[in-house]
Amino acid sequence: MTMNNSLSGQLRQIGLCAVPAQLDDFLARAAKARWSPHQLLEEVARAETTERSRRSLERRLRLSGIKSFKPMADFDWAWPTQIERSLIERALTLDFLSQARNLVLMGGNGLGKTMIAQNLCHQAVLAGHSVSFRSAAALLDDLARLEDSIPGDDPARAVYLSATLRAIECTLRLLNGETFDYLQEVHRLYDIHPQLTPESAFESAHHALDSLLPPLPGGEMTARLVAWRQRFEFPAERGPALLELARAETRRRTAAFVALPHEESVEVRLTSNQPWSAYNWYLGNGRSLIEFNTDMPLNATTLLATFAHEGYPGHHTEAILKEQALYRQRGYAEQAAALLHSPAAVIAEGIATTALDMIFPDGTGHDWTVAVLLPAAGIAAEPDTAARLRGLEAAGAALRAVNANAAILYHTGQLDEAQTRDYIRTYGLTSPERSAQIFRFCTHPLYRAYSFTYSEGRRLIATSPDPVATFRRLLTEQVLPSELAAP
Repeated sequence: MTMNNSLSGQLRQIGLCAVPAQLDDFLARAAKARWSPHQLLEEVARAETTERSRRSLERRLRLSGIKSFKPMADFDWAWPTQIERSLIERALTLDFLSQARNLVLMGGNGLGKTMIAQNLCHQAVLAGHSVSFRSAAALLDDLARLEDSIPGDDPARAVYLSATLRAIECTLRLLNGETFDYLQEVHRLYDIHPQLTPESAFESAHHALDSLLPPLPGGEMTARLVAWRQRFEFPAERGPALLELARAETRRRTAAFVALPHEESVEVRLTSNQPWSAYNWYLGNGRSLIEFNTDMPLNATTLLATFAHEGYPGHHTEAILKEQALYRQRGYAEQAAALLHSPAAVIAEGIATTALDMIFPDGTGHDWTVAVLLPAAGIAAEPDTAARLRGLEAAGAALRAVNANAAILYHTGQLDEAQTRDYIRTYGLTSPERSAQIFRFCTHPLYRAYSFTYSEGRRLIATSPDPVATFRRLLTEQVLPSELAAP
């Protein structure tokens, strides 16, 4: 055994890989250049770093499952009849990863989704990320193995995980081109059996609203409702100050309602060009980012409810308490993922849509809005404004089911597109533009079944024997909608 062979083995023993492989050449270069001890160590570090980066890249590419693919330079942008090229090119910068957001590519077969996805994955690997590229069929195989490995030590958790995997299976089969009866799809995804709400409930709500809304010469009900709401709109530049008032008050009341972790926080931002009015991005470790969309007019009378929905004691509060109780204390790894299409979404939206009622019971949130938010927004109020807002909310409660009805009627073939949009406009008292937007949501491949999570989630909590106790339980426990619905 030569000296260098012995040294090479010792270097490998301590974890080096680049220098031992080229030890003779490395020592020759060091002698020729007369490296100082410091330079020698720098060269060792540089060589090892380069080699480890190369090996890491090779390993991540091998494990990614990307296989061979065409680069985006070969993509035929003219082939799909409709494609948002700027969004695809922006996605290839991987900015959505740093923002912890999902990217969904949707379209028919043969339009290039796989090619785009492979290029995205390749870019991510080059940027140092680990990637798993899997087809829907392969994921279904993985899912079958997961079902066989559900832990049996906690029967309630096993039932919960089984329902969650059923929802994932349904989503994968839909992505794989399968179709289901619409209401069967809703049940598989969300563990609910929604029913049509009688139109008579909507008509009764219209009569109640008619008696409460201020008159408007020549104005039909929708116009009167729009005019009433517009009285309380405020410019976006006042948003941060008003949102901070709502944040502070909802947090104060929530902290008195349930114990909040010490290290939790909410960051608020204004945004634009989004399909939603507000959104909570849970970042983990007790932190959330809540964005409010300024494309839609900010309204002082709904601001408190929106903050309670997204923050305290809504989405943010559920996320931090379940992270603490289930993920950290019990090691339930499934809590690290928030699935859009699963029974958990019904519970989450049920919590969010009843959140304000928990900390402002009996409609008292309207009193706080009139006393605090309206003056801060520079909006004048009448002596009966709070009472009128309370009455309008109660009268319009039944209209929450309009969109769910419309979805059932359209997807079961009872109404066509024009009839569905007219149904939403007539019973939901919305403008033609708003009706068209709701129809797009109800027919969007990703969200066509999601409308029920709001109406069914709220109903399950509100009609439980003790809504407050149910709400508190749902903040920290894994509960299925079917369990709440059981007699």
